[in-house]
Amino acid sequence: MEKVFTFFIPAEATHDPELVLEEAFETFNIGQTALARDYFSRRLRTLSVGDVVAIGESAWACDSVGWRLLRQATTEG
Repeated sequence: MEKVFTFFIPAEATHDPELVLEEAFETFNIGQTALARDYFSRRLRTLSVGDVVAIGESAWACDSVGWRLLRQATTEG
């Protein structure tokens, strides 16, 4: 795996990974935001099946339908 792009989301958003993943998919496929323009200005391809999105310590793979959890965040305490 190779890191291609990094962006930051508010900490409270990490509690709902589904929303973050939906936002990432839209942004890196058809997005019109400043973040999307920055991404595509680097001539990067769209987010596709098999691509991985990390949210904190969790990692999710884009599947043909939805997302598949690859690595769950661990909590110590």
